[in-house]
Amino acid sequence: MITIEEDEHFNETLVTILDTTETYEDVQLIVDAQGDVFLRQWDEQNNNFMAIGFTSDMYRKLMQAWDLPHGIYHFRKDVEIDT
Repeated sequence: MITIEEDEHFNETLVTILDTTETYEDVQLIVDAQGDVFLRQWDEQNNNFMAIGFTSDMYRKLMQAWDLPHGIYHFRKDVEIDT
């Protein structure tokens, strides 16, 4: 299950991926007005979010990688051209 919310105050979109098995904390994807992407997950031990940030281009490549076999890839204009 996921939720998608627009935060007009911060001008960003928040996608929350809920773990219905309750094995892991939910994961949140935040896309800001500049297109930067942040993934975060609550860390119960530190009582804080663990977060990483990357560009929207890096995020698109991550999503493309999901369907690719092992290897090294070079992307040009978000299209696989070389394996």
